[in-house]
Formats: sequence, structure tokens, C-alpha cells
Amino acid sequence: MSYDLDGLSVLVVENEFLLALNLETIMRDAGAGLIELAASVADATKLIAATKFDAAILDIRLMDGDSLPLAVELIGQGVPVVIHSGHANLGHSQIVPDAVFLPKPSTPAEIVQAVLKARGVSGSFELAAHA
Repeated sequence: MSYDLDGLSVLVVENEFLLALNLETIMRDAGAGLIELAASVADATKLIAATKFDAAILDIRLMDGDSLPLAVELIGQGVPVVIHSGHANLGHSQIVPDAVFLPKPSTPAEIVQAVLKARGVSGSFELAAHA
């Protein structure tokens, strides 16, 4: 069975510019509607205050701190969160036990599957081939 992120609003918090653009493309290819990018805790905080997101993908280490407080806030608002990081550890999963943890690097399908898992959707996902 195959699913997509049809029209969902997704927050991507990633301070590596090219990775942020890649995540944006992956979300768009999976059908997401609104995709907002933030490179810092400060920028993400502003976006969270202004927009209701359907899902979020957060790197842990950002230029102005770590994103775990953002994850706690988003989960408290009912927003499913994927922690996409090469720096996650057991302590992080105890802070945000409801988040889905996905190590870097990850394939596009793994990233979409993690978002779907965070949203409580089971099944598999295949990205459409680009022409």
C-alpha cells in the first residue's frame, strides 16, 4: 500500500542549506502543500507561532542551540515530529519519546516513511520517478 503527504503543511528545521533544500524537495515530491524552512531555533519559533503544521522534521544541532525544546512544543500542540539527526542519542529519545528518530544520512523514502510513521500511518511509500 502506498501513501503520500497530500497537501500537508511541513516544518523543516535544518541548518545545512543543501540538506534543507533536499528535504523540501522530498516533501514536495511526496505531495506536501506548504513547506516552511528554518535554519535556527529563533526562526523556527516564529514559524511555529504563525503556522499550524501537520508535521515537522527537525535536526537537533542548530546554529543557536538544539531543537529538542521545539520538538517538545510541537508535540504538545499535537504536531508529529521526526528528529532527523546524526547526533541523536538515548537521552534525546527520553526527552521526546513521542518523536520518530531517523539517523542521517537517510534516503528520500526513509524520510517520508518516518513522517508517515510520526503521523500514525502504516505502510510503505515509494517516490514517483522523475522524468
